[in-house]
Amino acid sequence: MNRAMRRFTSPVFVGLMLALALGNFSSAGFASLRDDCYKLNVAQHDGWQIKAFSADGNYILAQNGDDKLIVLDSDSLKPVGPPLKYYAYYYPAAISPDGARIAIGDDKGRINLLDARTRKSIVAETVDANGASPLTFSRDNRFLLARTPGHIVLLDANTAKATAPPIDAPHQWSGGITSVQLSPDARTILTTHEDRPARLWDVQTGKELHTLDTTLWSMRDPDATTDHASAAVFSSDGSLIATAETIIDNEGRWEDVGRVWDTKSGRLLFTTSKMSHFVPAVAFSRDSKLLAVGAYGVTVFDIGRKAAITHEMGASFERYSLQVGFSPDGKRVFAVGGGGQAKVFDVATQKELFDFAMNDVTTIGRFNSDGSRFITSGYGLGSPSAAGIYEWDVSK
Repeated sequence: MNRAMRRFTSPVFVGLMLALALGNFSSAGFASLRDDCYKLNVAQHDGWQIKAFSADGNYILAQNGDDKLIVLDSDSLKPVGPPLKYYAYYYPAAISPDGARIAIGDDKGRINLLDARTRKSIVAETVDANGASPLTFSRDNRFLLARTPGHIVLLDANTAKATAPPIDAPHQWSGGITSVQLSPDARTILTTHEDRPARLWDVQTGKELHTLDTTLWSMRDPDATTDHASAAVFSSDGSLIATAETIIDNEGRWEDVGRVWDTKSGRLLFTTSKMSHFVPAVAFSRDSKLLAVGAYGVTVFDIGRKAAITHEMGASFERYSLQVGFSPDGKRVFAVGGGGQAKVFDVATQKELFDFAMNDVTTIGRFNSDGSRFITSGYGLGSPSAAGIYEWDVSK
């Protein structure tokens, strides 16, 4: 019997599994919580986990049950090249968009660059003795972004040597840098920090360009309580920035919102309506016209009209690990994580199209390059072998 099916727990699927045992159905996966039970052709790798997606989503860097790294084609989940021995499951790893390079960090701050086809080491370079995590390749394959305790380093993707001065978190901050993202043109770096606003930095000089903060308290007093961003992302062309924020209104009350900023000027363009819960995730559609905001569910906003077009779809997610995103055509939106759930919704109708929730904790979800497949990954509760990577046919 298909391993993925054993994880479904709805009464509908109990019947389906019994039918499968009697030979009435082929070994295939099914989307749960649907009356018509879409039959899906699911590719899978039980016991595997996703370490990283390439920037364009064409490749997946996976770790199998034998603790080896394997590059997968995201459209088929088929391996590309031989497996690579991995040193520790918690080490950061990344794959370049062209699938040619793999970068692996360790707790000593060494970055090892490898040829993704042959798995042979190209170069190993120490960037910070205290460690480096996470790692991200630029979209043009030229650079590798590494976050270390206290600062950010941009590296040459062929030599692992720094190409610009490091960016350091101001010493007055009680907390460090929590996330980093390189702009599509590789000229700026976007950061979030513990209890601080998002900031934009110049790659070549290491100097701060903008503090994405409407109160500007952080400019006057680095120790002030101010707006703070839990997540921040660039639009696909880099012209816009979206932040997931907790802000202070004019009366000193906290509000959880999504915001859109102009990258060049740092000017605030749009603040969403107040969300009912903490906002851990935001995402742009590929054309930058829509914004998905994850809170208790996922809400989609029309950026041009500055208005919500859906309202908290799937409003049952645990908030702190939630991820959201769009299909390539922007017609569907997903919410993944937050208690192990994975759901896909239709933006126009707000209907739930697919529910890929399993007994194991689903932590990662993403559409493939053309939107015909949805990829999920997670870990098992009490049993690492119960983890898996699954790719579902969502073309219908």
